[in-house]
Amino acid sequence: MWKSRSKLLFISVIWTIIYSYMLYPTPEDVVGIQAISLVFIVWPGFLFFQIVCYVLFKNYQNKKIYLGLILLKSALFLIQPLIVKHQLHPMIILISIFGVFLIDFHFMKIENKVNLNEINLSVQEKNIVINQLKTYWFLIGSVVLLFTSYFQLKEANYTTILLFSLFYIFLILRKEEPKGKFVSIQLIGLLAVYLLAVLNAPELLKGILLIAVLMFIYQLKKRMLKHEKVSNSIDIK
Repeated sequence: MWKSRSKLLFISVIWTIIYSYMLYPTPEDVVGIQAISLVFIVWPGFLFFQIVCYVLFKNYQNKKIYLGLILLKSALFLIQPLIVKHQLHPMIILISIFGVFLIDFHFMKIENKVNLNEINLSVQEKNIVINQLKTYWFLIGSVVLLFTSYFQLKEANYTTILLFSLFYIFLILRKEEPKGKFVSIQLIGLLAVYLLAVLNAPELLKGILLIAVLMFIYQLKKRMLKHEKVSNSIDIK
């Protein structure tokens, strides 16, 4: 059975283990080179790998469930600082890592994977694939940043939001147009996330509302991107 699985199966799990290990004994003690590595290598590296997985295993039958599982896997990775900070039982960390493994195990079946060995792409087709990767990076990256901001705002780590903003502008937004509208949507999403973070309500309800907000932001930006591409193609003609 293992031969029918993708060799990429363990990457997310190993990345999550490294992330958890680097956070000990507490996230506040992570400083210097280690902190820089977490912010600019470990954290974005995991995110980029999820974008790659999203493309490689996009033959999944139900797209909404597929996106939901990708977000859940990212959530299990991103909540590691909270688990460590509140000194929860080590079993909680193991369960979250096992959750990442189960989602990847479910995804990475040979029949779901795009077989790269059988693909012979022209230059134009390669450009299309590159544009798709950029689109997924932009859409999922924007949502994951908002998700992470929820936990940072909940802990009143407002300085981290500035770092996330720079990450969004220079590494996610980049050349996407129209910048003003996308930034406005991201700010509205950030405001909604902040209101949820300070809302006095059960965590289950807040979690459901958070996922709803993230899905709305994702779909809104996706429609805007499609609209821009259609407008640009009309202008070219």
